[in-house]
Amino acid sequence: DNGIISVAYPIQTTRMALIQEGDTVVLDENGEKKSFVKLKKKGSARVGKAQVSTDPFLGSPFGAVFTLSADGKSMQRVTECPTGEWATQHNISTMRNNAELFDRNTANQKLTNADIAAMRASGKEGAEIVEALISNSATFESKTEFSQEKYRKKKTKKYVTNVTLRRPTALTICQSYFEKGPARVFNLRPDSL
Repeated sequence: DNGIISVAYPIQTTRMALIQEGDTVVLDENGEKKSFVKLKKKGSARVGKAQVSTDPFLGSPFGAVFTLSADGKSMQRVTECPTGEWATQHNISTMRNNAELFDRNTANQKLTNADIAAMRASGKEGAEIVEALISNSATFESKTEFSQEKYRKKKTKKYVTNVTLRRPTALTICQSYFEKGPARVFNLRPDSL
């Protein structure tokens, strides 16, 4: 009886929560578009311009990343983004500048729209198309490191669709609604929660 009260707290496990049927998730498409989806077996969701099955999401942990298949009909789980670590793999000189580069449209890029459409029709993944665009660019190697990263991000955004499954917390819900239309949440920014 020294006046100290001890409280026993339940032991929490560090096991990751897996997504189950009936859970609501936030689909984060390429870090730009967010949508809410209630998952069920044989359900579907719109990802980009495609309507895909949500069955691969069931049993995955929150934070898992999926990519849209080349045919645009299904989602495959990826362990790492295919174009995520390019900057650390290349030793690029920073002594260059873009002053000598000129936009000559077809002269700078050897691949035509028909070639890219043929690659898509043959089942090439988006990351493969991005690498083909980079290797067929006449000016890519002479660009600065920043310009190369910007070019790669722009082409990745166009040809690769990655979806991250986010837990619907107060922060992610507020972020999603604030990005869609700030008036929906009375202009309440996520950092003010």
